[in-house]
Amino acid sequence: MRGSQGEKSRGGADSVLVVGAGPFQLGLLRAARDLGLEVVTVDNNPDAPGMAVAHASYAVDVCDQRGVLDVARRHGIRGVVTAASDIALPAVAYVAEHLGLHGPSIDDVWRCNDKLLAQAALEAAGVSVPRTKLARTVEEAESHVRDVKWRRIVVKPRRGAGGRGGVGMYSHR
Repeated sequence: MRGSQGEKSRGGADSVLVVGAGPFQLGLLRAARDLGLEVVTVDNNPDAPGMAVAHASYAVDVCDQRGVLDVARRHGIRGVVTAASDIALPAVAYVAEHLGLHGPSIDDVWRCNDKLLAQAALEAAGVSVPRTKLARTVEEAESHVRDVKWRRIVVKPRRGAGGRGGVGMYSHR
């Protein structure tokens, strides 16, 4: 862990931990400062642009839940958040749960980050979702494609966001 070169964090009732300090978190970091909050951040990249915006910043992997919790405890943070980062959400939930803060539950974050679990939860709540099949092998995928009545299908990884790893395909029908 590397502490920031910036101001010393006071911690306490008006402190917030922003998990991630990249370009997508800059607006959140600046808004928190503008609100007068004491801002602490962590990011995998010690040169992330938001590191200079926070009162205190640490080069901690946003997937290292215990490391992020250690930073939160060190600064007595009273809120934890991220923006536009699916990989940071588990750490946000972990910190919120361990410090008794408002935030998503660990189970809900895992459910949202797993497309099959998210689909099952939405279906259980009565939300219409596209037909989805799990394929663990190429053979399973080919079998599913043969069963599809639609000409166009989308193949996506079970985890991830932003279209990473997804492809659109057309059936031979």
